[in-house]
Amino acid sequence: GKFANPLKAKIEVIHYDYLIHLEDYKTKFGKIQSKYSSENITLQFKKLDIEYPLTHHIQRDIKKSKPTLMVLFTKQNRSWFDRLFLSSQAADLSFDTKIPMLVFRKT
Repeated sequence: GKFANPLKAKIEVIHYDYLIHLEDYKTKFGKIQSKYSSENITLQFKKLDIEYPLTHHIQRDIKKSKPTLMVLFTKQNRSWFDRLFLSSQAADLSFDTKIPMLVFRKT
C-alpha cells in the first residue's frame, strides 16, 4: 500500500504453493486475501504443478497480466550444495524476461 498508493499503481500478488488444495492452506490464504485485497491490490494463490519449474508458472502469468514491473521474494536458506549446484529461479527468470525485475531476500 505505501508504495502503490502514491503512484496509483495496481498490484497483483501471486503466491504459488504445492499444498494450496489442503483445507488448512485454503483457510489461511482466504484470511490473507480478505485482509489485504483492495481496489488496487489483488491476491491470488495458485497451485504449483511439480511437473513444471516455478519459472514456467511465472512466465505463463506474465503473458496474461503484462506487468510493467515484477518483484520476486526469495528465501536464501538453501544449503551450500543447493546454492553451488542448483540454479536460482530468480536468476533463470531474469534471462528470460524483458520486464524490469526486483528481487528481495525474504527473512
